[in-house]
Amino acid sequence: VDKAAACAQAGFGWVDAPEQCVTDGTWPADGPQLLPGCAAYLRLVQEDGDRLRAFGEHEMAVCRVEGMLEGLGEGRAGFDRALSTRTCRDLGLITDRGKAVPPEARAIELGQIS
Repeated sequence: VDKAAACAQAGFGWVDAPEQCVTDGTWPADGPQLLPGCAAYLRLVQEDGDRLRAFGEHEMAVCRVEGMLEGLGEGRAGFDRALSTRTCRDLGLITDRGKAVPPEARAIELGQIS
């Protein structure tokens, strides 16, 4: 599944971190692309390899924070326009329980594929 293409098709194309963040070491040059419009970005590293833990009706990954960016050069103004989980739920990108909706399921819902 090409997640970047699915996000772009839904109107949420990913972008590279600003060059100054790579230059000053805030974000690694080979770090993940970012979803514009977020108030902050956390760079997480999952502990215990790829192991997920059962946690009631959810699965949980234990992670540590290795870095953070505030917005994409927007400063505190980015927090006013932040993409929230509520918006993601309203758009059908995540379930009511916070799990990502597989891109194929979203595309079927939108009538893009059958």
